[in-house]
Amino acid sequence: MDKHHKRDLLVVLAFFILIWEFACYTCPSFISINDLLIRIWQCKSLFALHIGATLNELVIAIPLSIFLSFSLSVLFFSFRFLKVAFDPIFILFQTLPGFIVAPLFILCFGWSKISILTPIILLITFPLTTSIYKGLISTPTETVEYYTFCGLSKNKVLLHIRIPYSVPYFFSGVRIAFSSCVSYAVSGEFVGAQEGLGVLIQLFRREFDFVSLAASILILLALSLFFYSLALLLEKIFSWVFLYGSFKKNSISSNSFNILSMFKRGW
Repeated sequence: MDKHHKRDLLVVLAFFILIWEFACYTCPSFISINDLLIRIWQCKSLFALHIGATLNELVIAIPLSIFLSFSLSVLFFSFRFLKVAFDPIFILFQTLPGFIVAPLFILCFGWSKISILTPIILLITFPLTTSIYKGLISTPTETVEYYTFCGLSKNKVLLHIRIPYSVPYFFSGVRIAFSSCVSYAVSGEFVGAQEGLGVLIQLFRREFDFVSLAASILILLALSLFFYSLALLLEKIFSWVFLYGSFKKNSISSNSFNILSMFKRGW
C-alpha cells in the first residue's frame, strides 16, 4: 500500500468517524465511538480472553487453508474432471452462510475443536483455491509452448512457469480470505464454541447489552482490517524478499525469476 492509498484510507476513516459522531449528536439513541472504546477498556480482560481464542483458531486454520488451497488447485489443474466434479460443492459452501454450515460439522465431529476449525478452513480454502487455479490456467499459451519446446517437462512448466504466474492471483485470493477469515471464525463459534468473539456476541445479545455488543462488532471489524493489512504486508515482503532475494541470490530458477519480476511493477 503506497502513501497515496494510506492517505486515502485515513481520509475515509476520518470521514466515517465524523459522520458517526454527527449521527450520535443528532440522534441520542446512537452509540458513540467514545462509549464503545470506554466499554472495551472496562471489559478489557473479558475481550482479551475471547479475542485470544478467535486468534488461536485463525492461527491454526489459515496455514492449513493455504496448504490445502495450493494442493487442490494443482490437483484440479492436473485432473480437470475433478474441478468439474467439485465446482457444485465450492459454489454451495460459498453461498451458504457459515452459521448454517457449522452445525453439519458438529453432527460429524461432535463438540470438539475440529468442528469449529473445519468450516473456517473450508470457507477460506474454496475462494483461495479458485484464485490459484485461475492463475494456473491464465498462463499465456505462447510462454508454455516456448518452454515446452525448450525441453521442459509438464511438471517443470507447472513448477517454474505456471505457479509463478499464479502468484498475483494467489495474493488476490489471500486478501479476500484474510479480510473474511474473522467473520468465518465467528460464524463457526456461534454454534459449537465455548470461547471466542462469536460466543461473546451471543452472550451480549442475550443480555441485551447493546453497548458491549456494538463494542464486540467494532473489535471484529478492527481484526478484519488487521488481517487485510497483514495480507498486504505479506504480499510486499514476498515481492521484495523472494523476487530480489532468494530467486536471484540462489538462482533457483531464472525462468521463475523473470516471470515473477514482471508482476513486481503491479505490486
